[in-house]
Amino acid sequence: MPTIKTNTFPRVASVSTFGGEVSLALGEVPVAVSNYPGGFPSYLNELKQASELGPRSRTSFEALYTAKPDLIVGLGRMIEPYYQRYSDIAPALGYDLITVDDSNKAIAQTSKVLGKEAEGIRINQCFEQTLEKMHSKIGDQKLSGLFLTSAGVTPRAYYSHFMTVSLMERLNIESANGPSPYSAKTPYSGQVGLEWLIKLNPDIIFMYQGSKPQFVDSKIWQNLSAVKNNRVYEVSMAWREPEGPYSRLWVSMDIAHKAYPELFDAPSKEKVEEALCR
Repeated sequence: MPTIKTNTFPRVASVSTFGGEVSLALGEVPVAVSNYPGGFPSYLNELKQASELGPRSRTSFEALYTAKPDLIVGLGRMIEPYYQRYSDIAPALGYDLITVDDSNKAIAQTSKVLGKEAEGIRINQCFEQTLEKMHSKIGDQKLSGLFLTSAGVTPRAYYSHFMTVSLMERLNIESANGPSPYSAKTPYSGQVGLEWLIKLNPDIIFMYQGSKPQFVDSKIWQNLSAVKNNRVYEVSMAWREPEGPYSRLWVSMDIAHKAYPELFDAPSKEKVEEALCR
């Protein structure tokens, strides 16, 4: 784990939004951050103040060098292939962020490296408390659900260890797709044939918004209970990458609002800030 020597809060460059979110949660805007597909969500507007690093899969090392970061934080799959180039500029942390546990550990470690260990612990504690309060409010209500992605003929469903689906289950939405058949954390989604989908027949379906998938024109799809009951919801990019302190709160609140609109209002930046316990 790198040690940073500075008299002020370290200058953070974020390859993806994760490091930027941790920096914001600790009270500081990062100096540079990767571009976000479609633009930053409203709850991350402050990241617009940071310098742009270009797409996270093709980081501009010139822009990164110019930003003069003290620490680089990013996704492992983006950092590791070019680790030496990153570390020549500043110490680099790369994380594989798939599960809730991955998120908690990465937030705690990054906060510690930034000299804010207690604050990182507090961020994780407040997140857990927020989930517990939401779960208590839901009570005995139970649903079955799926989180789908794919623009092709056959949908893909995320397994229960994937963070967003784990959050669904914490909020009494049982994953109709169940756990992964693999021992490793990847792959974290798998194809679900329409014939199998009709057997699963979940109460509610969340679907990543993108180009219109071909399978929604199928008669089988039209016969799903969630479709008939207007309980299919298009969701944002944040649902696919909910690991940051802000994103995981936003996604949790969005799940709750869509699943139990009579109990929970739509998420807002103000609600997320409050739940960070700052």
